[in-house]
Amino acid sequence: MALMTAVTLTFFPLLHFFTFLYYTDPGSTFFVLLMYLFHLQGNKTLAAFMGGMSILFRQTNVVWVVFVAGLMAADIVQEWMNNHPHFKKKDKNQQDSLTDIQTIQSCFKLVVADFKYAPQNLVKLIGLICVQCIHYIIIIGLFGVFVYLNEGIVVGDRSQHEACLNFPQVFYFVSFTVLFLSPYMIRPSRIVDFILFSVKNIAITVGFLAISYALVNKYTHVHLYLISDNRHYTFYVWNKIYERFFFMRYALILPYYYGIFSLLQSIRYKNIFWKLVFIICLCVSTIPQKLLEFRYFILPYLIYRLNVKYVSWREIALEMMIYMAINVFTIYMFIAKPFQWGENVELQRFMW
Repeated sequence: MALMTAVTLTFFPLLHFFTFLYYTDPGSTFFVLLMYLFHLQGNKTLAAFMGGMSILFRQTNVVWVVFVAGLMAADIVQEWMNNHPHFKKKDKNQQDSLTDIQTIQSCFKLVVADFKYAPQNLVKLIGLICVQCIHYIIIIGLFGVFVYLNEGIVVGDRSQHEACLNFPQVFYFVSFTVLFLSPYMIRPSRIVDFILFSVKNIAITVGFLAISYALVNKYTHVHLYLISDNRHYTFYVWNKIYERFFFMRYALILPYYYGIFSLLQSIRYKNIFWKLVFIICLCVSTIPQKLLEFRYFILPYLIYRLNVKYVSWREIALEMMIYMAINVFTIYMFIAKPFQWGENVELQRFMW
């Protein structure tokens, strides 16, 4: 199954498409995934080196170096909790059955207890995290020096890469992921579970809808490239859906809610620390981006996909079929449907 997943992801439409073009995405993705692999194998030196190489391809990959460092720190915190003298024996024996909220509550109680009665334990914990993550800290530190000397993170045209708070980017990523992983994400049983969860937790549902409405209303940003460059599919997504039907940006809030529920359900077996680190890095890598650009979703998508447990061969085969159908369409459009911009003699082509 693992081999089948790897083969399937080689046909992931965005990555497959840009493999044939002169873009930084294949190299960037290769080194980030290699860093993640070496991290899982426990080789911190090689993992940090690959993380540094990935930053040379794309500066924002420093977020995924932080992600791997965060996973290592999370493992240390989890081990610290397991061996803590104040961690209840019942909790130790039933740790796998603890909910995410219970785990966070236990961690908070232990931190408070040590802060009051044994602060040296917290100092040791922080010191251990720093020592174990030193390889990543060095890479992050060197990146900080680069940002200082470069007077910013951007290497190219800074006027078109200004940071902002574009919170709906997370919703766009959720929609993107649910559509590409629809065999896993959109199931009748999952929809029923979502309805039951929403009704049972009506306060959470109302709170999410209200906060999401405020974020979409106040923090939706439209980059000049998004509405002017008709070579990219995001141009048509925005103009045919979000711009043409203004109410759609609000009507889609409920599907966003389902998408987030479904994504969390598919990785519910992961511990809360892994989920928190991933969510934080996802937000940091997407929210500051003003431009809606599907290529920004490649890395968080792949990392998420690698941690989704599939159920059957049917689902993974259906996933492959979806990938291949999209690849055939996008490559056909790129090759067979060139067009011109006014008096510009150069042919333009449709692309992601």
